[in-house]
Amino acid sequence: MAKHPNLLNDFLSYVKINTRSDASKTETPTTSGQTVLLEKLANQLKRKNLENVHFSDGSFVFGTIPANVKAQLPVIGLIAHVDTADFNASNVQPQVHRNYDGHNLKLNKTTILSPMIFLI
Repeated sequence: MAKHPNLLNDFLSYVKINTRSDASKTETPTTSGQTVLLEKLANQLKRKNLENVHFSDGSFVFGTIPANVKAQLPVIGLIAHVDTADFNASNVQPQVHRNYDGHNLKLNKTTILSPMIFLI
């Protein structure tokens, strides 16, 4: 993370935005929180000097990274989208587990995340 010192702080700021959707709405984004997140992402892409950054109908943010060498290489495109999800999104308190060793994570007194659940 030393190469990207703001990565964790940026991510934590995103997950703290209440982006819960409103399934009763027909327009998109369905809530102001979703708009806040998409605008924040678009602004960050612009600050990082991405090109063609725009917010489209349908709750998408687009941006492109052109090649930075003389060779003819394809442009890289980034897309962010918010979707309908029915979950509690208020007062999110992310937990950061530095130097995670791959074992069970105790999230609180009663909840443990086990990697055994996700083994294929």
